[in-house]
Amino acid sequence: MTVGSGGPGQLQEAIVELVIEQGYESISIDALASRADVTRATFYAHYRSKNDLLTAVVDSFADGVEEALRAHDIAPRNGGRLAVLLGLAREWRDVIGLIVRGEGDGGPLRRLTERVEQVLAADLAREGASTGVDPGLLVKVRAAAVNQLGEHGWRGATSIPTAAR
Repeated sequence: MTVGSGGPGQLQEAIVELVIEQGYESISIDALASRADVTRATFYAHYRSKNDLLTAVVDSFADGVEEALRAHDIAPRNGGRLAVLLGLAREWRDVIGLIVRGEGDGGPLRRLTERVEQVLAADLAREGASTGVDPGLLVKVRAAAVNQLGEHGWRGATSIPTAAR
C-alpha cells in the first residue's frame, strides 16, 4: 500500500495495520493517532471519524486504480486491464482484504462499488455504449459483478489467491 506522507498518509497506513491486527470495531482514535505518531487533533483535522478514515483508504486505492489504468492507456475490453488490476491487488492486498470482509459498517465495500461504477460509466461513455441497454443499468450490473467477486472470491483471504497471481 502506498499512500501520501504526513498526517493523512500515516493515519491511512495505521488504520489498515490496526484493522488487520485487531479488527475495526476495537480500534480507538487514540490507538490510530498513536500508531500514526500524530495527535488526536491531527486526526480530527483530517477526518471526522474512523469510518471517514477508512473511506479515505478506499478512495486512495480507487484513485490508484484509475491512475494506473490511465497511465497504461488500456482499452476497456483489453485483457491488459486485468493484469494491471491484479498487480494493484497484490500491492494493496491488505486494503482489498479489509474492503471485501466488509470492515466498518460495510461502507468501504459500498464506496469501492460506487467508484467502480464511476469508472465503468466513463468507459461506457467512451465506448459509445450502443447496445440499446440503459448504460446506467449496465454499469450497476458490472459493478455488482466486481462486488460479488470480492465477496465470494476473496472473502476472508489474507492474501491474493494463488490462481490470481
